[in-house]
Formats: sequence, C-alpha cells, structure tokens
Amino acid sequence: MEINQVAFFTESSEITAVEHLRIYGPLQYAGVKVINGIINGNLNLDIIEGSQAFIFQRDFPKRIDLYQAILKEAERINIPIILDMDDNLLLLPEEHPDRISGYYIKNLVPLIHALHRVDAIFVTNQNLANHFSTYSKAIYILPNYLDDGIWKPGEIDRTNDDPLKLLYMGTSTHKPDLLSLTRVFRKLSTKYPDIQLISVGIEPPDEVSQVITTKYIPKLSDNYTEFAQKLPLINGNIAIAPLVANEFNRGKSPLKYFEYSAVSLPAVYSNIEPYSEVVQHGKTGFLATTDEEWLNYIERMIVDKDLRRKIAHEAKQDVIKNWSMKDYAQKWTVALSNVVKSSKQANKEHPSFLPDLINVSKQVLEWSDLRDNEALHMLSDIKTLQNDLERVFSEKEALAIELKDLTEKKEHDIACLQEDLKKVLSEKEALEIELKDLTEKHTLLTISEQQLRSDLIMVKKKLDWTEYRLNAVETSRTWRLATKAGVIKNKILNPFRRTKLIHTKDNIEEQVLPGSKSLLAPDQSIVLETGLFDEAWYLINYPDVLETNMNPLDHFLKFGGFEGRNPGPLFDSKYYIAENEDVLASGMNPLVHYALIGKKEGRSIMPKIEQDTGVKPVSRIKKAATIVRNEGFGTLINKGMERVKAKREFFEEMEKVENPNFFDASLVIPVYNASTFTVECIQRLYEVENNINFEVILVDNNSTDETESLMKKELARRANFTYCRMEENLGFSGGVNAGINLSKGKYVVILNNDTKVTDGWLDRLVEVVERNPEIGIVSPVTNYVGEGAQIDPEAVEIDVDRIDTYAELIKHREMIFEPRRLVFFCVLIKKTVIDHIGLLDEGYIKGNFEDDDYCTRTIMSGYHLAIARNSFVYHHGSVTFNKNQISHISHMEKNRKRFYRKIQNLSVSPRIPFRTDDEIMMSIVVRTLNRPKLLTRALTSLSNQTCKKFEVILINDGGEDVQDIVTQFSKFYSINYVHHKQSKGRTQALNAGIKSSSTSWLNFLDDDDIIYPWHVDVLLHHQSNKPNLKFLYTDYNRSIFNNTLEDFPIVTKGTEPWEYNSEEMWVTNRIPIHTWLISKSCFDAVGLFDETLMMLEDFEFLVRLNQVTDFYHINAVTCEYRFYLDGMNSMINQREKTLDALKYIYNQHPSNDLHIKQKREMELASLHSQIEKISKLKELIKKYPEKERMIYRQIAALILGF
Repeated sequence: MEINQVAFFTESSEITAVEHLRIYGPLQYAGVKVINGIINGNLNLDIIEGSQAFIFQRDFPKRIDLYQAILKEAERINIPIILDMDDNLLLLPEEHPDRISGYYIKNLVPLIHALHRVDAIFVTNQNLANHFSTYSKAIYILPNYLDDGIWKPGEIDRTNDDPLKLLYMGTSTHKPDLLSLTRVFRKLSTKYPDIQLISVGIEPPDEVSQVITTKYIPKLSDNYTEFAQKLPLINGNIAIAPLVANEFNRGKSPLKYFEYSAVSLPAVYSNIEPYSEVVQHGKTGFLATTDEEWLNYIERMIVDKDLRRKIAHEAKQDVIKNWSMKDYAQKWTVALSNVVKSSKQANKEHPSFLPDLINVSKQVLEWSDLRDNEALHMLSDIKTLQNDLERVFSEKEALAIELKDLTEKKEHDIACLQEDLKKVLSEKEALEIELKDLTEKHTLLTISEQQLRSDLIMVKKKLDWTEYRLNAVETSRTWRLATKAGVIKNKILNPFRRTKLIHTKDNIEEQVLPGSKSLLAPDQSIVLETGLFDEAWYLINYPDVLETNMNPLDHFLKFGGFEGRNPGPLFDSKYYIAENEDVLASGMNPLVHYALIGKKEGRSIMPKIEQDTGVKPVSRIKKAATIVRNEGFGTLINKGMERVKAKREFFEEMEKVENPNFFDASLVIPVYNASTFTVECIQRLYEVENNINFEVILVDNNSTDETESLMKKELARRANFTYCRMEENLGFSGGVNAGINLSKGKYVVILNNDTKVTDGWLDRLVEVVERNPEIGIVSPVTNYVGEGAQIDPEAVEIDVDRIDTYAELIKHREMIFEPRRLVFFCVLIKKTVIDHIGLLDEGYIKGNFEDDDYCTRTIMSGYHLAIARNSFVYHHGSVTFNKNQISHISHMEKNRKRFYRKIQNLSVSPRIPFRTDDEIMMSIVVRTLNRPKLLTRALTSLSNQTCKKFEVILINDGGEDVQDIVTQFSKFYSINYVHHKQSKGRTQALNAGIKSSSTSWLNFLDDDDIIYPWHVDVLLHHQSNKPNLKFLYTDYNRSIFNNTLEDFPIVTKGTEPWEYNSEEMWVTNRIPIHTWLISKSCFDAVGLFDETLMMLEDFEFLVRLNQVTDFYHINAVTCEYRFYLDGMNSMINQREKTLDALKYIYNQHPSNDLHIKQKREMELASLHSQIEKISKLKELIKKYPEKERMIYRQIAALILGF
C-alpha cells in the first residue's frame, strides 16, 4: 500500500533534532507528506484529513486532553496510531538529571497508557525493541541516520593545535557522562597544560572545570538545520563521546558519531552500544572502556596529526556510504505500509506492565519530596491504571479457566480413543519392523555378495598384472637401483636432483581443458606400453588419489605427472622434467614424452645411484601382493603408513642423540635479488632471542645482484646456515619446495626475505603447535600483508625502529586466533602436514594463490590454521616484486582460474574422519532429477567441506532411485533422502526440503552446481559473528561446460559482487539460491516458495523477504553456477517462460515508486530483446549446423551475461 500523508502531533515551534531525524527528514526523502495536527496548542482535525496514520513522540501523551481526542478521532476514521520512541524514559537511571529534576515525571503514566493503546511502536534499536515488545507485536526498528542534505559533509582541517582543543557536545542531561572522564581530564591537563575542553550545549560541571581548562558554548540552536550549519564553525581538534554503561544509554542512537564525522572531527567513543555497533575501532574512531584506554587513544591522536586526518576521513566516508538518511528512507514507507495494512487487534499484546509501573512509582516517590500534592495525584492515576488493567486480566483469566475445563474433558475423551488405537498400531508397527529388518538383511546380503564378487575380479586382475610385471623385472639391474631409491626416497635422491619441477600454468591448462580429453585414450595406450606405470604402486604411494574416485592412470595423465608424481618405481617425473627442458615446450605428460621421444634418444629416467643397498625388492612386492590378496589395498596402505611413521620417529630420536646438528625448526627463505633486505633479515634472525634450535636454508632463485657473494660470506660465518643456488628462477613455490627437501627440522618455517623478526617470535609459534596438536600451520601477526587476519590493526603504522617495543608489549596476549586462510609471508608448518598433503603446488605463476591452495588442502586434511597473536614479525611487503619490477596483476586472473579449476576435483584424505556426533548447524537442501553424474559432483563438493556442521536433505523429485549414491556419501555427512515417486515440481521439491530440515538455518544446492570447500565454513562464521541477521549471501563464479560428461569447463568467470540494495531487489535477482544462508524464521514470516512458479521462484520469495528484513553480503566467492551446452535446447525454450514468470512476479508485487516502475520496464525490455537475439542465433544453427557448438556457446554467454 502506498503511503502519501501522515499526521504528526507536536507542540514544538521548531523542528528539533528528534523531530527532524525521526519524522520530517526520512519521510520527506520517502515522498510522504507530514502534517502537524497541533496549531497554537490546539488540535486541528480539518488539516489532518486524508492522513493514513497518526504519529506522536515519547513526551506528547502528557497532554491528556489532546491525546484522548486523537485516540477518539483515530477510532472514528479507523486509522492506526504510532508511537515513536528514541529513548526509554521508563528506565531513567537514578543519577540522570531529568530523573532528579522530575522533568518527565508527568509523562510517565500517560506514556504507559499510550504504549498499551497504540497500534505500532517505532524504535531506533534492538534494545528498545526488546523492552517495548511486551506492549505490542508491531515493533519496527527504524535506526537514525545522517541527513547529508543538511550537514553537507566536507573536509575540514582539524590539525591546528594552538592550543589543542577537545570538543564535547550534548545537553545538560549528559552531566554524568562528562563527569565519568574527570580522571582522564586531570591526567591530560597535567601532561598538556595548554589543552582546552570546549563544551557545546552543556555547562562543564565544577569537578571538570577544576582539573582542565574549559570553554562553555551555549546550545547552538533548537532548530536542527541551523544546528547543522553552526557546528562546523566550532574550532576543535579531537571530539569525545563518553556514555555511562547502563540500560538507558544502551537504548540511545550513535548520533554523535554521525555528526562528529560529518564535520571532520576524529573522536573517541565509549565502548558500549550504540557506538560499539557502528564505530570501526582504529579505522573510523576509537572505542574506549577504561580510563587508561581513553587516555591512550586521545594521546595517540594528539601526537599524530596524520592519524587524526586518517580517522576523520575514514569516518566521513563511512557515514556518507553506509549511514545516509536518503538511502534508507524507504524503510519508513515499508513500515508505515505494514502498519496500515495489518489488523489493529493482531498487533496488541497483554503487556507485562508491572515492572514499568514499579519503576514509575519509584520515580514519583523520589520526586514527591519536592511536590507532594502533584505526586499523590500521579500515584492515584497509576493505581487507577493498574486496577483497570488487572480487571481486564481477571476477566480473561476466568474465561481461560472455563476454556481449560472444556478442553480437558475433550482431551480425556480423545485420550481414551487414542489408547485403543495405539494398541492396534503398536501391534502393526512391531510386525512392520520385523518385516523391514528381514528385508534390509536380505538386501545387504545381496549387495555384499555383488560387491565381493566385483572386488574379487578386480583384485585378481591386479594380481595377474603384478605377477607378470614382477617376472619381467625380477632380474633387472635397473629395478634393484630403483628400489633403493624407493626405500630411502628423498634423503638420498635430493642431492642428485636439480630441485625444480619445470612446468607452467599454461602447460597444465592444456592438459585439463576439455579439448584435451580426446587425447587420453591414445596417451593411455602409450603409457601402458612402456610398462612403467604401476597402478598398485601409484595408489599405495599416493593414497589421496583413492579419494578422487578417478582412474589412477587418468589421474597420472591429467595431474600426477605435472605435480611431480612418479608412475611407478622405475620413472622419476621430477628428474625427467628437470633434466629435459624441451618437455616444458612440448606440453606433454613426462612419461608420454619419454615414450615418444626420450626413449629413442636414450634419455635418463632416474638419477644415478652408485651404492647398492642390498635390498631384495621382489620378496617385498610379493609380500605386499599377499596382503592385498588377503586383506585388501586399504590394509596395505595403513600398514605402510604405520611403518613410515615409526621409522621416521625412530630416526628423529636417533638423530637427536647422534647428530649435534639436529634442528627443531628449518627456516626456508626463498629469494630473488633484493640482497639488502636479505642480509638484514638473516642478521636479525641471529640477533634476536629464541630458545628453539633452528637452521636457516636460503634458496637463491638465480639472483642477478650480489646475493650470491653476500650469502657465501654468511655461509662461512654460520654453522647452521645452508645456501642453495638454483640454476634458474623456480618461483616462490619452487624455491620453498627446494628448501623443504633440504630441511632437517620437524617444523618448517617459510619466511620472506623482507621481514624482520623479534624476540621470542619462533618460541611462540612452536608453543602454539605443541599445545594444540590439531593445528597444522601457524603464523605471527604483522604490520602488513596484502589482506587477511594476520594484520594487527594497532601495528599498521608502526615504525620499524619500534618493533621490539611493540613485540614486548603484546607477548602476554591471548595466544591464538583461528582464520580460514593465511598469507605465506611467514608461516610455521608441521612436517607431518607436509608428509600428509605434499609440497606447494608449483603451477601457480608469480606467487599468487599457492598459499590459498595449501591452506585449503591443510584444512581438508583435518588440520586447523592459527595466528599467534603474541608473536610479531615486521613485513616490508612486496619487495621481490617491487625491486625486480615484476607485475603480478596480469597473472592474478590466470592463477584464480587455475585455483578454482583445481578445487573442483581436489580431494585430500582426511586426518580425522567424519563424526556423527558433530554439532549440526545448518541444512543443505539438494534437489535432483535423473542426473546421477551431476549429483555425484554436487555431493562430492559437499564431502570436501572444511566444516562438516551440516546435514543434507536430498529431494529426488520423481527420478530414478539414487540410493546407491546416497550410501556412497553417507560416510562423509548425514543425508536425509526423500524420494518422490512422481515429480511434484522443482518448487515443491524445495518446500519439501525445508519441511524435512531439522536445523534453524538453510542453504540450497541444485544437482548441476557445486560449492567450494570453504562454503559452509564462511557462511557459519559470518552468521556466528552477526547473530541478529536472518539472511546472508556470498559471491559466486559462473562456468560453461561442453556437456555434462566433461570434468573441466570451457570458461569460468567471476561475478561483480552485489551489495544489497532494497530498491534493486524489487527489479531483479542478483543472488543465486546456492549462495544463501537463511534463517527458517524467514519462511515463518513470509511463507514458503510460491508453488505456482516453475522458475524464478527464488526471486519471488526474495521480493517478499526484502520487505521485512535486510540482506547481508559476505564478500567471498564460495560456489559455482554451472551451465551445460548439451542442455541448451531446454534452456532456450525456457526464456519465454522466464519472461512470463517475471511479469507474474511484477503483477503480484506492484510498486508505486516511479523509479522502480521504470527499472522494471527496462528489465522486461532487456529480456525480450535477449529472446529475439537468441531466436536469430537459432536460425543460424539451421543454416550452419557445423557451427552449432560455437553458436550455443554464444547463447550461453548471452544468458549468463558474459
């Protein structure tokens, strides 16, 4: 319903702050006419004719005659009355000046009556809403905002400190707040004798004037517009906004933050609501609790003028962007419309008025010492009101007792019938359970028999192949040498290798693009003919391949060869690539290259090893084959891992005893040029105090400056220093991997050369992982990384000369914080993590995304990430890029695509399995219909989640049964499988999932889309930090695939992040359903999805939801919307239906806003134009059928907005 006019009742001759901010300002921007119904103190009913609602504020009901006349008129013409409350006068604290003076004493009893009588209550925040919710169901939270139409925010220089001036503005009611800083003022005045306190609107109390020089400026104006014009003229340097912590103050609004920010005043605020909800500490202001904090933050801005400018600028930008009244005025029209449309009786509650009456009585008794007669009269009014309300409740109680008696009799009769029915049903249920048990046992036996037969056939084939291979190589000298390499692995092989895996992102992309899939079949034949690929050996040495559900040979051809994995014990992929640079240019898998080219030329496939280990490999392989035959591959892998772990622990302990050069930590520093920073970094490592025994491994990526000569000097000086110079630049990941291969410590620290460590930095990192076994990677805090949780806000501007002082200051902080990603400027990694998930991926170009990749794999394996908040390492930042004039921006998009492609198929063996007792926080509703391959991909993306606090509601809407797929994934998470025997429709499937969920939060996923491993973690993390929110959404990628059989897309693109805009939500949907996290209460509030719609049902629902709550945008890409070209025909045919659905939604939810109407017309025209273009492209397919795939891709790009 469109609201055009409201009547507002006030006796004020001026438009004060509360009237402008609460009534005139927002309603003017919303296009609603406001008529004042009071003229010269009298009610004028003629002038308010045509108003759709009556509004008055907290102090108006004291005019009993006018108030009762307004109630009568509202009853006569049947329009709602709204009470606007921006303060809770019923909770005035005892020390409040207005309570002491009795200023509001005559308002309180009428106010309680009004709260009970009105049809709706508008409040400014949640605290007021909670208190007044006992009086009415119709509570609307409409916060205060800054009217930048009258404030005109502009830059004002506040750095003239002659003399330094603190500014405070407020009314006389804020005397206790100002007094709370008396000790702070005394200390400031002692240290800065010339400092002044300018107090605007409140005369400084004597206690304050005695400790600091004060200047009193009377109230600037009652008219709020004039006040906004005069405040910028007041000369002040730093503003303050103290608030005593009590329930009354928690109901206030952050107006001082808006107004200080508008006039470029940097400020310190009390760390309570309302300021703690809007001020970004350290960025748009400071939040202080103790006197020490107040003193600290004020002094920081006194001595640092640049900080003042920065805080003032950030605060101004914040209020302009996020707190502008004109941007949120539409909320008022929505609230007014809801009040006018709703039933007046439905909004009434029987209030718990007694606590408020007791409080009011107490205030009256306090005031009675001054005015006995008036007080007694008011107490009589209170008693009368209480008697009236108690009489109403007494009548209600009598009716309730009568109803209870009738209900109990009816319930008794029903209970008797139910008891008889229960006996019959119990017998029936027992028989059904017995039948079900027998059926399940029979089914399980059948499945087990089939699975055993299948496993037996597969194992026999593998054993036949293994025995054939063993007989062929038993006497081979190459086999003997290769077995030696397999036993001692990297410890012997690393010295002979050039520590480099030579491949690039482009080469890998050639392997994984859909076009290359056709090459797999001949490549498989080529590899198998070499006899060098051993499937069992590959699975045993790389158990994570089992989790991918890929054929081992396909995995090696697509990924393994490029990741440096060996096809068997007789071929070293890393060695072959490193020794033959033409492999890089060819883009071939290393083993394929050897079979086609290298073998003919006699190229080496293994490093040369001179000594004979005496190992007899054949007997071990036969023993392994026996284990596989009798106990299966899983047992063989587990036994192998146990032996590896036991040997590693044994050799570690022996090395500590026998080798005095054993190290707890290995510090790996990859460098390329920037020698000055490198020297400073190393000197600092040996200067600071640490108790951890460490070695330094500096990997020089073929620097062209004086790094080599300087490092050789360091090598001569230090016993625990290793210098390794590469033949060419391996990049960040390659350099780090080379250092890890040389490391001896049980912890590896990756450290940039542009860092400076501090005392105890390493001790505290080690302490974190030793105290918390589940933590795999830990980082210190720092002053600079590109982005992320490792930045310490208080150290951002720190000078390098002060880092030791700062490190000492924070060493007693709470130890850790757990993020979801870390930047690898300085991280400590457990060797057990590296053993479990491998080295850094060297396929990323120029140092982007390899840390995101490694963190994701770490979390997926069951380890946690951590930040040691008590360890500090200074970081200059991007020195390698800047010194060498390397621009990594151009590579960022390539690396991003590679990362997202990789995680679609990434699977890491979890260190800790899924537990059924994990707390379930959300339900993910998945709908599917006869697409088992796509469903498997979608459910695989769920199994890869780093946070498992979810259940899956799988709705099969009339398709073939997928119980076998459900069984496969039930080991990873809880699945509630609902199978509709006949299709009910996609929208009904969604609603069925909602009804079947057992949690308070829901997410949705169609079977043709996927979510990324951090999706659930990101959603629940933000929900826990914003518990009052009802709807959150993330960003997403879009991908086009040739067909549903392809594993890799033709193209993947991100979408422009969309910040929630209530007006735009009336026009189009920018939030796909799988990005949502929605509270179940939203469906209670606005209903389920509209089942008359077969498409755009999510948009129609959001239009309804947009009218009752705000949406919260999470700035993170967590999922992928997928489009398959082999489904183009159905997609094209649906565009006409999409147009019809959009028209239906616009008709169901009309808007009288001219701007929204225009945008809707443009949206319909755009969709109609798109349909015409698609129609023309379809005609081209008939003319050029050989170009069908290319034209389909154009249509897909058109629909997706590429």
